[in-house]
Amino acid sequence: MITGARASGFQKLGLDAGVLIEDFKTKYDAITDYTDLLDAVITAMDSEDCLGITRGGNHFISEAAMRQIDFDGARVRFKGDSVKDTVQPRIETTLLEFSIENLQRIMPSSVVTTTSGKTVIRERLRIDDADYMTSLTWVRERSDGALILFTLYNPMNTESVDITGDDKNEGEMAVIFTGFNDDFKDMEYAPYELVIFEKGA
Repeated sequence: MITGARASGFQKLGLDAGVLIEDFKTKYDAITDYTDLLDAVITAMDSEDCLGITRGGNHFISEAAMRQIDFDGARVRFKGDSVKDTVQPRIETTLLEFSIENLQRIMPSSVVTTTSGKTVIRERLRIDDADYMTSLTWVRERSDGALILFTLYNPMNTESVDITGDDKNEGEMAVIFTGFNDDFKDMEYAPYELVIFEKGA
């Protein structure tokens, strides 16, 4: 039987839904040791930077609009005949925790006012530079213990605020975080990165 299945392959499987952490890149950029990274993840999971419980898993997509260059005489495809017009990286998820932080995250450019235990959140129409998150990282574990980090740069929810609530069920907040570049000199790369920390490194 010819198959791609092999013993070593079962050590490279992505496990479970993982966790979403805001502004985690500033922490892991300074980390080179696996144990230190794992400790940082565990600490972040118990902080307001963690987006908390999700449902239906998390989904990372880097959507590229590829265009073939059309020219006279072309009968087959050639290496170099394609360009990427746009690349839009995003993380799609459904949040269950109705924390003030999560409500701010799903309401781009929101303004929060808190007085004596009462919090009012309003969505402002204008988008300011400070309304973008610095980064959003999806941390997953591989079956051999390695940690895989998908990080969006300067993300923001680019979809409508979508909150649902059903009888005999938990409320849900569907959200799509899209990454943005913040430097016009950095137009050669899409606004995301993938980092793998091998266990024992």
